[in-house]
Amino acid sequence: MKPTHLSISLYFLLIFLIQFIYCGYYPNDTCKYPNDCKSVKNKPYCLGGYCRVCNPDRFLKDCDCHPGEYCVGTPDDVDYATCRKYEKEIIDRNCDVTLKDKGMKLIQGANDTIFCGKVLFYRNSTAKYVEWEGSCQLGKCQECSIAPIPTLPFAYCNDGRSCLSNKKLDYAPVGIFSLGYLRYNVFFVSFYVVAFFIFIAAFIIVMGAIALIYYYYLAQKLKKVE
Repeated sequence: MKPTHLSISLYFLLIFLIQFIYCGYYPNDTCKYPNDCKSVKNKPYCLGGYCRVCNPDRFLKDCDCHPGEYCVGTPDDVDYATCRKYEKEIIDRNCDVTLKDKGMKLIQGANDTIFCGKVLFYRNSTAKYVEWEGSCQLGKCQECSIAPIPTLPFAYCNDGRSCLSNKKLDYAPVGIFSLGYLRYNVFFVSFYVVAFFIFIAAFIIVMGAIALIYYYYLAQKLKKVE
């Protein structure tokens, strides 16, 4: 049976659609050298032959991601070197603060679910890799900690994110003086409002006192002249 013009056209249309879908889902982000990623949007790192969103090997790797996300560091994960949100089933679950910084000593099925963070395990139940670790606060797993000095202006990453009073990371370049911090703590908002009015009142009192002293000495000087 000879192919008709219609069947040939449908064949090429199918090929075109396959290529369009493939290129849409799998863009040309392969690389050999770091410079190959200079024009790939939001993927500046050349790792494993592909341009990646973040670099799991660098210090503070999660700073490449948005607040509330972490950089996937397991090479055999399909999302390797991309950003993923913190797992909801881990945040706010019960945790044991004595397991802080002991992710690689956990045993799957024994104490892994009481650890504040995500750990991957080998088949023999020993720890393989710590994807991320949060902060165990009052027996609950949180993204971060504001202790020991909650009011200390401190940014964890170069973009100015800080641990806010709701124990989540957000952009607050100058700590408690940032609007991102204030919206989670009514106390500090009230404090700044009261402090502002106290400053204005003190300024008026000081300026008034200076004016009174000036006019007093001016009046004394005029009396001597008379």
